[in-house]
Amino acid sequence: MKYSYAINVVVPIPIDGFFTYSLSKSEFFKIKIGSRVIVSFGKKKYYTAVVFEKHENFDIDYELKEVSYLIDEPPCITNEQIIFINWLSDYYLSPIGIVLDAALPRSFLIKSESVLKKVICDKSYKNEDYDYEILQLFENNEEILVNELVKIFGFKVLKRISALIAQEILELNEEIYTKYKEKTIINYSLNQSVDLSKISLRSDNQNKVLNYLNENINSSFSRIHIQDVLGVSVSVLENLVKRNILLKNRVPVKRIYNSTEISRNELVLSDSQKDALNGIKKSFLANNVVNLLGITSSGKTEIYVNLIKEEIVKGNSALLMVPEIALTTQLSLRLSSYFPSNLIVYHSSISPNMRHELWSDMVNDNKPKVILGARSSVFLPFRNLGIIIIDEEHENSYKQNEPMPRYNARDSAIFLSKILKTKCLLGSATPSIETYYNSISKKYGFVELNKRYGNFKEPKIALIESPKLDNESFLSLSLRKEIKICLENNHQIILFRNRRGFSTFLKCKACSNVNYCPNCDVCLTYHISENLEKCHYCSFSRVKQIRCSSCNLPSMELNGVGTQTIENELEKFFPKVKSQRLDYDTTRSKKKLKKILQDFSINKFQILIGTQMVSKGLDFSDVGLVGVIESDFLLNYPDFRSHEKYFQLIKQVSGRAGRSISDSKVLIQTNYPNHHVHNRIIDGNTKGFYQYQIDQRRDFNYPPFTRLAKVILKSKNINLLKLASNWFSKALRNNMKSEILGPEFPVVSKIKNNHIMNILIKMEVESLRKEKIRLFKLSKKINKYPQFKSVKLSVDIDPYN
Repeated sequence: MKYSYAINVVVPIPIDGFFTYSLSKSEFFKIKIGSRVIVSFGKKKYYTAVVFEKHENFDIDYELKEVSYLIDEPPCITNEQIIFINWLSDYYLSPIGIVLDAALPRSFLIKSESVLKKVICDKSYKNEDYDYEILQLFENNEEILVNELVKIFGFKVLKRISALIAQEILELNEEIYTKYKEKTIINYSLNQSVDLSKISLRSDNQNKVLNYLNENINSSFSRIHIQDVLGVSVSVLENLVKRNILLKNRVPVKRIYNSTEISRNELVLSDSQKDALNGIKKSFLANNVVNLLGITSSGKTEIYVNLIKEEIVKGNSALLMVPEIALTTQLSLRLSSYFPSNLIVYHSSISPNMRHELWSDMVNDNKPKVILGARSSVFLPFRNLGIIIIDEEHENSYKQNEPMPRYNARDSAIFLSKILKTKCLLGSATPSIETYYNSISKKYGFVELNKRYGNFKEPKIALIESPKLDNESFLSLSLRKEIKICLENNHQIILFRNRRGFSTFLKCKACSNVNYCPNCDVCLTYHISENLEKCHYCSFSRVKQIRCSSCNLPSMELNGVGTQTIENELEKFFPKVKSQRLDYDTTRSKKKLKKILQDFSINKFQILIGTQMVSKGLDFSDVGLVGVIESDFLLNYPDFRSHEKYFQLIKQVSGRAGRSISDSKVLIQTNYPNHHVHNRIIDGNTKGFYQYQIDQRRDFNYPPFTRLAKVILKSKNINLLKLASNWFSKALRNNMKSEILGPEFPVVSKIKNNHIMNILIKMEVESLRKEKIRLFKLSKKINKYPQFKSVKLSVDIDPYN
């Protein structure tokens, strides 16, 4: 069939490829690449789709549906974003619909909802008790979303709904809803139709309001503004409204750009910072990507600010990416003092409505912006982007593991900089092995900053032996002595333990049985504040068990160390000292996180106990001691990156000490004082560590000398999983030229009742594209076999876990 006008669209669902729809001539020339349309999908559903291609005189061998209607005339995504989304989908083997769904704010992706309406209005009607339970909900509601009923009754309710529809008691329709809600405030203005000469007011406050609004006759003001300026109560305003002297209206307001100017002295760079800044600029003349290796507390942020300022002066925007949402809290306070009217903070935890407005503002406004964002900020619709800065580029948090798309935001940002023809700066005190190798092999520009800002010395790092006896405190005597000295010198302390909770696990003294999660292959972690054993993988929890589930004796005892345990031990040894935890449990809300960081920065408490969150770029001026407690497990973890991760973690957490004071210390409690990674940390031989790791990876054929793909297979039936995994690994060996490892069970081999097996593929860089195409085709075949229908298969390109 031939169509005069057609478009290829991407629908935000987990299906590969474009979908083609026809449209009229006027619609065709009105719509642009990157605009949104509503399309029917399947029998009844309607989705928002984004136009990726336009065609005239289009031939196709089946009948096309028509576009239902146009949402945007101006596009909601740019041409560069379309190139980027296509690349990301292709490189990470993710359906393009899933990539689009990850990129756009949810409020842009309008879709239809299944809505039920009651046809029979007789309230006394009863079919069965369960039906009546559904029907009585309609007594106070004209319509109810099917999803709401599923939330109340579970998925089994769908059969009962079908029966009620068949009996013509309920009617099912598809209706389209928008999720974006405009923010409004109440404004007051003078009613200009009122003759003020005839108004007599006894209240001084009412007269103040009247005079102020009369002086600004054509303006309206918010309640907060009037209260701030005049110091009157709401009741004063409402009384004037009742007398029809004031008018009250709701007006839309932006959620963004509400900051006030903050005075700040100009940045004064040290000689080392100036040299590094000049080195970066010179390197950008020859390289698109530059790596800044700056030791902790060397002042990399000040260099970032200088580079951003230069772009703003040129009329360009800048993107500064950080690996954790937590880091945006502290860094936004610093950046807002330099860029009060330009700063945008963008990440997945801001409200959907705020994300909608930020995105729209970037699409419609060419004003230079400073975007501070986490992983998802790489998808924004940039205009005139002058530089991308990726801080702490080595962090695993830049890699998304679940859900799809499993992209690395650092690597994606580097590719985006090529599309936008802009500069890209990678910053870290401990760059990834891949980045370091690309730097010394001159693929990237390379600049080093080896002096701390203010000429403060790096902390002295020492290894101390972990306590051996069961009745000993896990806070060793040496560590407790240093804590005491540090407190006497009025300095603060950070204690790092990469496990939250009170105890890592509960173990039976009599039979050595350990309490495991019933859904996952992991121990339950005890949380003393709630007296609960919790699984950190599936959220299963239960009250602490006293009796052993195996021998039934009341002999369960606590084992291991969590952040809550450290908190309890500190109370025992230092009862008058205030401490606070910084982990997932204590920072579930943005406000709690911000309060903990602010309180520590102004010395409201002396000891901060934390997980990896305390190692990532936080800047506190008065930390004199960092203690690392029981992190040896990383040295022995079965991952080719484990030594790299341990080195980075220790160096980063050490960098929180002595940022504005001299003679700071870092104590590492370990059972492996002679380990070669510890030797490199103690003697400060960073280059030696990196060269050793590079040599090891070259010898064993790991990145950066190859590219990895991990195939993850899951099933509730372990025997079926083994069968499918062996079949697929054989298919890979028969069809690919790459080295295939596995299948093997991972360290955690069951999550949420799904058993897991992994297959690792080492692909040569030169044949990467061809091998990924073969892998992609094979991954689509497994579910075509009836016996493997229930097996879930996914592919992770460049995996980090």
